[in-house]
Amino acid sequence: MKLPPEKWIPIAQEICRQHNIVASKLTPYTNGSNWVASADGKTIVKIFPDLHRHQWESERRALKHLEIHTLSVPIPKLLAEGKLPSGETYVLMTQLPGESLEVVWPKLDLIAKAQTLNQIGALMAEAHQIPVGSLSDLAPNWSELLKKQIQNCRSRHEKLEMPKWFLNSVESYLEGFTLPKKSSVILTGEYTPFNLLVDASGKIRAMIDFGDVLIGHPEYDLVGPCTFLGEGNPKLIRSLFEGYGISLDSQIRKRVLALSILHRYSDLKSQIRIPDWMNRVGSFEELENLVLPI
Repeated sequence: MKLPPEKWIPIAQEICRQHNIVASKLTPYTNGSNWVASADGKTIVKIFPDLHRHQWESERRALKHLEIHTLSVPIPKLLAEGKLPSGETYVLMTQLPGESLEVVWPKLDLIAKAQTLNQIGALMAEAHQIPVGSLSDLAPNWSELLKKQIQNCRSRHEKLEMPKWFLNSVESYLEGFTLPKKSSVILTGEYTPFNLLVDASGKIRAMIDFGDVLIGHPEYDLVGPCTFLGEGNPKLIRSLFEGYGISLDSQIRKRVLALSILHRYSDLKSQIRIPDWMNRVGSFEELENLVLPI
């Protein structure tokens, strides 16, 4: 269970003091699985409970690597990192301007949404061109992760109370699932509205949160924007893929849907943001057509 801010804010204050960071006011963020606060609107303090030590490894290593290989969109600058005697780990990062896309998205019209998704696709393509380099051994191992997700797929979605048709056919749908051979890339696993900061028009100002970075197949990164932002709208989906530089076809569509089922944080009930979608489909073919229209 996540601790209430009053339990960990004193820890964040002490971290700031140790690193000479001005923190006259610490404003906690309530979402997310880690303890995150803004220090005077200039610095982000992010504390990882011991359970999330792997996210600390991903965050600090990815930020260092991506600072060398600059993206066109700003990312936080790592200011400090460390471990606490109580077992938690932490990073201090610069706070970047912009509002969460999660907040801005509902206010955008279709044209602005399409432009934003085009930018997301282009940003993803840019990140996928960055050499993996020192991140090659970053956990989890892609092949092991995919194998584990396939083995545990039905039980996972059963716990998430997916419909009977889904549970009864998900293993056959994934039978023989393979991905085309491509070079491994740096994956954020997300490109979701929670990890992108934008202006009022939806233009991307910054990308944040690198705690889930892993190395693997590039199509895995398409899952987040397709489910959270695609809305089952062909114009939006097409804009994302055009920004990324590929065309959506039936084979890619099936692979992306399969990866959405196998994603390590897969929870389609909350991630597919199409009104009443669970009552509109009764097969994986119908789900493909709804979520990823060509």
